[in-house]
Amino acid sequence: IGAHAGYPLNIFQGGDPSNTGHTFDRPNATGVDPYSGWTSTTAGWWNPAAFSRTPDGLHGTLGRNALTTPGSFGWDFSLHKSFNITEQHRLEFRFEAFNLLNHPVWTSPSTGITSATFGQITGTRTNMRQLQFALKYIF
Repeated sequence: IGAHAGYPLNIFQGGDPSNTGHTFDRPNATGVDPYSGWTSTTAGWWNPAAFSRTPDGLHGTLGRNALTTPGSFGWDFSLHKSFNITEQHRLEFRFEAFNLLNHPVWTSPSTGITSATFGQITGTRTNMRQLQFALKYIF
C-alpha cells in the first residue's frame, strides 16, 4: 500500500515578460485562495482567478512551489502458493495485482496560465488495474 501527498508545483505564465531572457516567469498572485471554495476536479484543479499575468518588465508575485499536485494512493497485492510434488520437484502458483483497487493516480495539472488547459488534469501517472497469473514448475 502506498499513499503520498501531492508534490510542490510551480506555475508559469510563459514568454519573457520580465525581459530577463528566461521563459519561466511566474504570474502575479491576485489574493484569491486557489483552493478555498473551489472543488478540485480533473477539469480544474485550482481556481484560475488566483493568478494574473504580470505587466512587461516586472516579475510576478507568486512564490515558488505555491501549489501542490494531486496525491496518490496505490495498492499492489500478490499471492504465492507452492505445491511440493516430490522432494526435488515443486509447482508454484502466483497471482499478482497491480493497482488492485483501480484507483486513478492523476498527473500534474497544466501549469501555464496562458494554456487553454491551465489547471486541468489530462492523464494518469499509472496504469489501470493489471492482473497477472503465473504457474512455474521447479525441478
